[in-house]
Amino acid sequence: ISRRLTDIVIKPNDCAFEEPLDLEVEFDAKRPLRDATWKIGYVVDTINQTRHVVDLGTTTETDYEGKSCFFRFRVESIPVGDVEPSALANCGLLTATMFSRGREVVQLNLMCQVTLGPGDKLHRMIYSPLG
Repeated sequence: ISRRLTDIVIKPNDCAFEEPLDLEVEFDAKRPLRDATWKIGYVVDTINQTRHVVDLGTTTETDYEGKSCFFRFRVESIPVGDVEPSALANCGLLTATMFSRGREVVQLNLMCQVTLGPGDKLHRMIYSPLG
């Protein structure tokens, strides 16, 4: 299925890591997609340490007709549990994977730079692949 991203909005961004995450994605699809959901996750990938994959949730099923498609996902925080702040202070990956009738259609990968700031507070910046 051919598709084209038209807009990605990440709010808030360039903020404290524990802030809520609101992701809005607009796209066009070449053909209709039925019973589509988006599974959102966060990957903490560190050198010489365990890779942590955090399931953030899934959108409700939607039928997309092709042009001007849209989804929105919100989570109050990225629950990283017992992952050490030093492991989080690295590049992470926010993933959004679309499924239609149970089959994977596409995966969006948004790089997330996490830095350790004053007072050992984590700061995140998520980069859109659209620039």
